[in-house]
Amino acid sequence: MEPNTAPSDPMFARVDSLVRDGTLSAEQAGRVYARVREAGSETPAGATSVLAADTDTDTNRWTLPQRMSGGAAVLGAAVLLGALFVAGNLADQDDFNWKAFLVVFVGAVALCAVAAATALLGGDPDHRRWIATVVAATGIVALALVLDILLQGKDWSEYLTGALMVVAGVAAYLWLRESALTAVVVLGGLLVLTQIIEDVTDDQTATIGPQIALTVFGIVVAAAGWPLASRHVTGMLGGVIALGGMVLAVLFAGLFVLTLGVFRSGPLDAGPQSDVNGDLWTALAIGLLVCAGLAALYAYSEFIGYLVLAFLGAVALVVGSLLSLRTDIRLWLAVIIGAVGGLLAAGAALRELVARGSGTRRSTRRGSPPPGYGVPQGSPQPPPAYGTPPTMRPPPPGGPPPPT
Repeated sequence: MEPNTAPSDPMFARVDSLVRDGTLSAEQAGRVYARVREAGSETPAGATSVLAADTDTDTNRWTLPQRMSGGAAVLGAAVLLGALFVAGNLADQDDFNWKAFLVVFVGAVALCAVAAATALLGGDPDHRRWIATVVAATGIVALALVLDILLQGKDWSEYLTGALMVVAGVAAYLWLRESALTAVVVLGGLLVLTQIIEDVTDDQTATIGPQIALTVFGIVVAAAGWPLASRHVTGMLGGVIALGGMVLAVLFAGLFVLTLGVFRSGPLDAGPQSDVNGDLWTALAIGLLVCAGLAALYAYSEFIGYLVLAFLGAVALVVGSLLSLRTDIRLWLAVIIGAVGGLLAAGAALRELVARGSGTRRSTRRGSPPPGYGVPQGSPQPPPAYGTPPTMRPPPPGGPPPPT
């Protein structure tokens, strides 16, 4: 029976969402819910609860007007940020345009002021926090744009701009505790990393090193964000960056091989092309390992986004690398790699067939509520301290009464 999420009890809805996404088991959630209900009267007015501080806002409980205002905030912030980028491009010219700079500066300050006012003076705590996060994230990016214009393209401007985004994003996250701000931190770190790669690498040398650095950065992002409530946001961002590094390696190597093929004749596996083939095999191996890691994250967390990203990354890597290899046995390589993938899929299907034949019962999804969890639909009673079994009366000392 589907449990009642009890919209009249926001605390139950919060704990219920933690059970459903696998953060807490039903027993753990029951203890948390009971303790919070017991201590509810002791919480000072205006204080932020532990659950509110450690979890993202559950937008499923919003009313239609609240969801519409949330969508308007995202769309409006995106349009405004795009306009500020245009003004910033006009200001960052050989002849400094003060009018364009003032537009960017006023827009950035206004965004930050609106975010702070919304977080402090808004109505519903969760809704105002979410709206303030969207506006604050846009304001931080706008402030970074202001700093970049002031530095006028100096060699170290990207370092300061990226550092500003990281520091401001972390500070805003510690205040608002919303996952959108982790994207700002990741973007700032990526800006610093790309500048480091540009400073330490030689443009004339074809190497896979910068792309491996991007992949390592993506893995670090996913690992560092996993303890947070926004683990799936940082996990997806890290997965996109990690896979993107290897896809870029395949793309650049393919373009390099194509350029050599146009201006050079000779054996397909001779000279520099052989070195590029090695880079392609390295990119394919590392990229497939990242895909396997994403599939493992799906198996652990049940978040389908990891599996979708792993599927798209594996297809792109296999197609790009095999088509870019300069060798006469690409068809055989495709057959071998395809056979390995087919064996994996066949093994999964065979496991299901064996389980069906042995009569194995269907497993319960991690985080799904046990029978009797919550309140049945339509019940007027408030949700119990769920996960707590009802008390059973012991039998009388003389045993059960005789049958009549």
